[in-house]
Amino acid sequence: MKNFIQQLFDDDFLQTKKHKGTETYFLTTPCRFVYEESIVKNLINHYLAEEEIGGIFWAEPKVIGNEKVYLIRHVKYLRNAIEDKEHRDEDGRILTKKNAYIPDAKEYFEELKKIFASNNLPLKFHSHPTKGNGSIEDIMMQLLHTETSIQDQKESQDSYLFEGKNILMPRALIVGNGDFKNNIFIGLYDGSIAPVEFEESKRAKIQENMNRVFESISSSKFSENQKFVLVVAGVLTAIAVIKYPKIAFPALLVLSASAPFFLTNTESSNTNYFSKLSFGAANICIPNQND
Repeated sequence: MKNFIQQLFDDDFLQTKKHKGTETYFLTTPCRFVYEESIVKNLINHYLAEEEIGGIFWAEPKVIGNEKVYLIRHVKYLRNAIEDKEHRDEDGRILTKKNAYIPDAKEYFEELKKIFASNNLPLKFHSHPTKGNGSIEDIMMQLLHTETSIQDQKESQDSYLFEGKNILMPRALIVGNGDFKNNIFIGLYDGSIAPVEFEESKRAKIQENMNRVFESISSSKFSENQKFVLVVAGVLTAIAVIKYPKIAFPALLVLSASAPFFLTNTESSNTNYFSKLSFGAANICIPNQND
């Protein structure tokens, strides 16, 4: 009987190449990761804005139509062991749960055994905290922290060892919001199939959403009354900026600064490398890396 990894290779879910001098299995692209709605809700409810958490997703390989899909139906949170003994960053600062995550080794290896025994693949994840000094700062923190750190990028090159075979998987970054508690960012990075950061893919989503807004506005037909209201609103805004600059300018700056927060929303649409949504299932596409 073929083992699990060999069967995935034969079914074209996995390919092999040299990685760090060792023959390593990695995911065939294109593929898609589907986080069920219950998992999205679970992540929103468990997210902590003041400290890092993490664990492992169970990724179940399936063929749906002609598409390779990994269904995420189960998540295991693993205790953050970063404070069990002293760890310092490259600048000598002590790491705590507020700025770092290391899974409890015993829990981690026990869960890995269960995942492979169930013919699933492991997908490690951790979160970035976003607690600021109020709602606006929380929004800005979420925007800033949906990027990977240097340490995140290094670890995304680490493979799993199962039955003598090295398997390289992408990692997942989870970022919520402290005050709103109503949306979650799920991003997949590296594993030799995705970028190490999300700047480009977020920029592409912002552009897509802006185009939709502009198309919607340009295709709308306003009545004379609606046009009058828009003109009046524009005039009142200009007056407010001139007459009350200390109040109006900060408000306009907040609106412009927070725009990317809303324009990166994906809801249930398919987006490359990440999903940011409040409800429904998250669909994250990994395009063909050979294109």
